[in-house]
Amino acid sequence: MSDWSEGYVADIEYLASVNREQAAEHMALACLVNGFEPPPLDRGYSYCELGCGQGLTLNLLAASDPAGRFVGIDFNPVHTLQAREFAAAAQLDNVSFREVGFDELLRDGAPFAEPFDVVAVHGVYSWVSRENRRAIVELLRRYVKPGGMVYVSYNAMPGWGVALPLQRLIFDVADGVAGYSDQKIEAAINFALELQRVGGLTAECNVFLEDIRERLARGEARYLAHEYLNRHWSALYFADVAREFAEAKLTFAASGALRENFSALQFTAEQQALLDKAPPSLRETIGDHCRHQRFRRDVYIRGRRGIGERQRDARLRQLRLVLAVPRADAALRMKLPVGEVELARKTYEPVFDALAEAPRSIGELLDLPALRAANSTARPVELAGVLVGSGMAALAKKTPTDAARIKRFNAAMAHLVVFDRNPRIGALAAPFLHSGIAQPPLELLVYAELGDTPRASADEVADRILARLDAAGSNVLREGKPIADDPSQRSEFVQQIAALIGKRVPLWQRLGIV
Repeated sequence: MSDWSEGYVADIEYLASVNREQAAEHMALACLVNGFEPPPLDRGYSYCELGCGQGLTLNLLAASDPAGRFVGIDFNPVHTLQAREFAAAAQLDNVSFREVGFDELLRDGAPFAEPFDVVAVHGVYSWVSRENRRAIVELLRRYVKPGGMVYVSYNAMPGWGVALPLQRLIFDVADGVAGYSDQKIEAAINFALELQRVGGLTAECNVFLEDIRERLARGEARYLAHEYLNRHWSALYFADVAREFAEAKLTFAASGALRENFSALQFTAEQQALLDKAPPSLRETIGDHCRHQRFRRDVYIRGRRGIGERQRDARLRQLRLVLAVPRADAALRMKLPVGEVELARKTYEPVFDALAEAPRSIGELLDLPALRAANSTARPVELAGVLVGSGMAALAKKTPTDAARIKRFNAAMAHLVVFDRNPRIGALAAPFLHSGIAQPPLELLVYAELGDTPRASADEVADRILARLDAAGSNVLREGKPIADDPSQRSEFVQQIAALIGKRVPLWQRLGIV
């Protein structure tokens, strides 16, 4: 492990991925849903991501919000280089990336011209040393504006408690293996599987190990290495993070995972009764115990201010939504910590139908004749939390982003998928969205081939995808063999492409992507 990395995995890059909860408008919605005033974002805002990795999320946000100003910070020179190359390919002039560590930023007399409206710290806080956590808090103290928001994600206790022995085992075994970190993690996981075979792991660790094994089989060795092999890896209690952030005058406002802000969707009646009796300072901690919380996505505000329920609902009614999934995938059933919940059909079927036609404000949805006729009791906060929190809908802009700008970003994303042989997941930007929609690699390739020739047949798209991958020295494999060499496998691939075109193109058209 190189000295400059301070125990952080740096010999292999992290998997490029997109995190929709980092969008400033999504954070603002979380605050509003929970009854707190977010900063104004409609006239542009400044945004900094500490530990931005390869910068995929930040580049997506910059492409989607031309009026925003974005800065990415990462200590890994490879990550910084890749982030800059992507921004250049997408011709983004409102985002910049700096290769610098958190402690180095503090030593710089004036690293930023002014404080930021929004700061994100995703996938960093519980993977770095205590000294680096202190540096992050000091940066937040100095460079978050009054009223500004901070998003932070971290591995959480008590959910991780039962698997701590497995995490330590994987780290210790990998530490004694020669090679790169992806080779180390594979060797360590294989050893853990052998230990499982002879009955050497607890039942709880076995559950965690099965998830790890499946990720390794999907080719996510790089993700697993960055998750398990950082020397200062830790799982943190909410109360400790809140106490540390208080030093930067930051107060917890909401969960960035929107549905976690609704007690009825998270806790049984008995658990809710216990939470109601608990002091406010303990509610999040007790909730984490009830949910066995393993990962948190939190939004903090510097100078938290409450907002009245009537004023909040009036603001929520003005927000516009767009259906972010194919209409057939808009489901009434949702799996939640309290079990499977079914949404009210009389409310949500008309809402899904209306959103499938065009973007609508929450107020317009609540005023639909079908909802009035059914005497629906749905409120603005419910529609916002359920629809956006589930990912079935997304916040829509009043004024769309320039289509050419969006197309450049999406072309750069498709190119990344071809040449990154182990992508985790990508996203397509859309003119009506503040961020984008997550897309698996194959769907991004389908988009790339339909961008200029939207009427191409599935057969033509399949041939172009295979040719594009072949030119990049890659292949689509089935049972270990290139499908281009097997007529029956190729035929199945064409059918898969046809199904994707039939399902995705109507959605992409609705969102203005094609």
